[in-house]
Amino acid sequence: MRKLNELLVLLLFISIAHARPIFENQVPYVDPLVEKQLVKTDIVRVFIDLRINTSELKYGDLKWNLDKINLIQREFERYLTNADFLPVYKFSIVPSYSGFITQQGLEKLRKNILVKRITLVGESEKLLDNSASLLETPKLWDLGYNGSGQVVCVVDTGINYTHPSLGSCTESQFLAGNCNKVISGFNFCANEQCTTSNTNPMDRDGHGTAVSGIVVSNDSKYRGVSFEAKLVVMKVTNSTGGGTFEIIGSGIERCILNRTVYNISIITVSLGKADFISPTTCDGNDTVVDIANPAAQYGIFVDA
Repeated sequence: MRKLNELLVLLLFISIAHARPIFENQVPYVDPLVEKQLVKTDIVRVFIDLRINTSELKYGDLKWNLDKINLIQREFERYLTNADFLPVYKFSIVPSYSGFITQQGLEKLRKNILVKRITLVGESEKLLDNSASLLETPKLWDLGYNGSGQVVCVVDTGINYTHPSLGSCTESQFLAGNCNKVISGFNFCANEQCTTSNTNPMDRDGHGTAVSGIVVSNDSKYRGVSFEAKLVVMKVTNSTGGGTFEIIGSGIERCILNRTVYNISIITVSLGKADFISPTTCDGNDTVVDIANPAAQYGIFVDA
């Protein structure tokens, strides 16, 4: 087994060496907003996305892909110091980071052939516009589609798992993994600054609970569209619903990485920021989109 692992690592290093000529003359895309912000301040919070030869990834093979991505990241980290770029999040299903960059760091990264893209990290806000009223769900229920056997991963402000329509669990029951409706979760924002985390995604805002109710509420009058489904919840905002896109990305990534643990088949995200939509959002220049895209090859539908 040890020899097999050593051979795999050797092959991965060789593949990077062969990939270098492919990227040799490619210049990283730098979001103009990053340069604009660096005129005003010494450091700016950014996403950094690395290049990877996608032909060397295996569709649907998460372990292989994680190893390949990790190898690219390890090589990138050899050439950068915290004085140039201070990482906050290191993603694993895509070769990306978020963190704080200086002007000196930006200039260094412009010359790094592994860097594909540098974009500004925006702040998120809650989005929800009468979605339930647009769905004629009783017609689906009559056909037997009620969410039975499905697990939805909700990336939002958290969930009030004590609510009678969402399982009526106590905190101790939830933390012990003994809730039937909300089976697990994670809290990326255990404090208001979102700098600490824990395993209790209790909703202090209400938005995530409302979204969860739309999905799985078992209330006889206000029934969720998939009332027989179960939930895993990622709390990615503070108590007022404030957060950043990097935390949303981390929540989506955690859903994907735990897909087999909880049998997750759907990810739903009702967060964003209306005035932060940029021309790059839908043309392959958005890190959070890149994080969400691989979900399909692992059998997960993303609703955002």
